[in-house]
Amino acid sequence: MTLGNKIQEIRLARGMSQEQFGELLNTTRQTVSKWELDQVVPDLKNIIAISRLFCVSTDALLLEVSNFQNVGVRFACGTYRSNSSEIVETEKVAICYYSRGKYIMGAKLFVGSGDVKHLVSVCEKE
Repeated sequence: MTLGNKIQEIRLARGMSQEQFGELLNTTRQTVSKWELDQVVPDLKNIIAISRLFCVSTDALLLEVSNFQNVGVRFACGTYRSNSSEIVETEKVAICYYSRGKYIMGAKLFVGSGDVKHLVSVCEKE
């Protein structure tokens, strides 16, 4: 899926027109259209604004990652730590807390059963 497809998906999931979406980002309908058609790539300021306004991680926008993917992730119950993250897991839920760089904190929520869980939400904050 292209960045333009992802932007369009975010906009349509919220029932917004290109004009409404553009107003929130202080840009025009034509610019949003160009983003969605992959004619122009939004600048970093707009990527971050889309991420914050619509609670979508920048990874979800820029990488082949979705906040609601159906791919199972395997875990084992317990608490695990590394230098920049911690995973706390029970039988049905796993939460991964992490930091990226000096100022970005995030969490990923996985639900499922046993050792196979599905990513359902990603939240990052500066």
